Amino acid sequence: VDAFEWVPGAVGYHIASGECVSLKDPKSRAWCPMMLKDGIAGTLGPVGEPYIRAFPLPEIFFGLLTSGRYTLVETYFMSLPYLSWKMVLIGDPLYRPFLRRSAGPVSE
Repeated sequence: VDAFEWVPGAVGYHIASGECVSLKDPKSRAWCPMMLKDGIAGTLGPVGEPYIRAFPLPEIFFGLLTSGRYTLVETYFMSLPYLSWKMVLIGDPLYRPFLRRSAGPVSE
């Protein structure tokens, strides 16, 4: 479904089964490969049926990411209900799109 336009650096995901099963298939119409083709910087999805409870809760995932305190991989693992359960993260693990840099000197 070509339903979105992504700004450079966007991070997003779609909650549905098997969205990362066919990343290498050029004819795949699954959300993850289509989002990557459309230029999204980071996404996540299941490689099998994870059931709804296995997805990170969007309010936790995006709350942590937009805080600027955590990288994409830290955000992913802190919001993931189950470790090693059919979910994958795609993108630069050190990506931190909302990092706020202090204008003043660093105090010790």
